[in-house]
Amino acid sequence: MKNIIIVLAILIAIFLLFSSTNNSSRSSSQSGSYSTSTDTGDNSYDTEISTEGYETNNSLEFNGYECTDDCSGHEAGYEWAEEHGITQDDVENYSGNSNSFMEGMQSYVDENY
Repeated sequence: MKNIIIVLAILIAIFLLFSSTNNSSRSSSQSGSYSTSTDTGDNSYDTEISTEGYETNNSLEFNGYECTDDCSGHEAGYEWAEEHGITQDDVENYSGNSNSFMEGMQSYVDENY
């Protein structure tokens, strides 16, 4: 039984290693950056990938927040906040460990409250 657990742990580690390698090579092959735009008429939001507007001084930005490799964490935080109606209190009480996700949430709040 102990050997089965060890084998499963090794297989999971290998899977995660290959999954991480594939994701990083896939994101580095994409060009452009992420952006959000608002339509002030009906408060709808566009969170599609954009190839212009957020690259400054050789660094990527998402609504004024600097991104590291890509802006996927910021985009995920923004979309999650939009889907869940996150407010400033929610952002202040957020206890996650992803700064980019939190900055994406804050970006949503900045635009909507």
